[in-house]
Amino acid sequence: MDKPVNRIDVTPGTALPAAGTNILVGTSLLTDDIVPVLDPGLLRIYVCISVEGVFSVYRTVGAVSVTENLNSGNPLTAGAAYMFSVPWRAGESINFRYSAAGGIINKLQVDEAWQ
Repeated sequence: MDKPVNRIDVTPGTALPAAGTNILVGTSLLTDDIVPVLDPGLLRIYVCISVEGVFSVYRTVGAVSVTENLNSGNPLTAGAAYMFSVPWRAGESINFRYSAAGGIINKLQVDEAWQ
């Protein structure tokens, strides 16, 4: 694959769901987590949120789910843009969580590419 595939593109101004809940389901964007098209794959995540909070990947493999805090577990600055790369493999599913509520998603774009 020569170019990334867009997987998620949240409409700017979308309200954050309750703190600690799955963003993709909580914003009615999807009814479930996303799964890889490529194996192995790499998710390129661009995120900008209007309120300070910790942004996390919520990864499920089989019956085990783990929360992986991005930005070294430090809160994202309100209104600042961040970009992360997250690897994944077949058999995994991913969603995203935020530790705060009451704000809006300025931008959340997730593209999948080869590693």
